[in-house]
Amino acid sequence: MKTAAIIVAGGVGSRFGEYPKQFEVLGGKTVISYSVETAVSTVDQVVVVLPEDYLDQYSTILKEMGVNKVVPGGHSRSESVRHGLKEVDIKVEEVLVHDAARPLATKRLFEIVLSKLNGGEKGVIPVIEISDTVKRVSKGYVDLTLDRSTLALVQTPQGFDRKVLTLAHESFGDATDDSTLVELLGYNVAVVPGEPENIKITKPIDLKVADILLQRIVAKDKSR
Repeated sequence: MKTAAIIVAGGVGSRFGEYPKQFEVLGGKTVISYSVETAVSTVDQVVVVLPEDYLDQYSTILKEMGVNKVVPGGHSRSESVRHGLKEVDIKVEEVLVHDAARPLATKRLFEIVLSKLNGGEKGVIPVIEISDTVKRVSKGYVDLTLDRSTLALVQTPQGFDRKVLTLAHESFGDATDDSTLVELLGYNVAVVPGEPENIKITKPIDLKVADILLQRIVAKDKSR
């Protein structure tokens, strides 16, 4: 079964700073390179979505790493995914969508999501449990304390049947993740255990945390 991954790196990172977070340096490499290397080693085709202003600078580098297509992003995350989805080979049956801002997602997690898709699921997302108490707040006051046992934090890579993902995006809707659009079509989305180290780099402090986690991962690998 042919597979593809769309690495979403089309944002300019307004919360991070002047320079997009996906091009910051982590452990001697750009943040985006980690996701690219993992995807290239796991799936048959890799499509990367970049900010248009950075296409000339990074397209050649990414293709030398094994990326098949590099395309400009859109005005929103969902639009960027749609740009990438248009470039996925027609023979691909399963598509992973991964945020470049999550550089520490492992090959094992990519493979777990794909394995669940191979079992017949139309959508699969990695999640982790919430350890903090969660409250809904309105106008400066607690409105409701939520049952955290029924809640989870969502990560990427998210995996989908290619036809289902395409159908979900034909609505041209916007969402913070692709599974939301698939859910709106009425499809069930399965969950698999995510990884605590698979943090999303959003602010400068996240990059420092990722660097510490990366050092621990490298040290652990060397000790084996």
